[in-house]
Amino acid sequence: MESGRLQEYQVTGISCLPGASARRVPDSGSSTAFRYATEDGEVLTVRPGSVHVEGSVGVRATCPLAALPERCREA
Repeated sequence: MESGRLQEYQVTGISCLPGASARRVPDSGSSTAFRYATEDGEVLTVRPGSVHVEGSVGVRATCPLAALPERCREA
């Protein structure tokens, strides 16, 4: 997350593809959760260790990285 933007990457053992990109929804955060919206209206709630897509029953687990993997920087 950088400058109010979130960029998702789909990383496998052999590839890295850019996924959804979203902008932070103004005045929608708390100390532990922030909301982002994609261009097509999908709303994501980001908490430490997880991302929830509004309207979905699932939660995506996340983990912090010091930097993108090399294969993502090449994408």
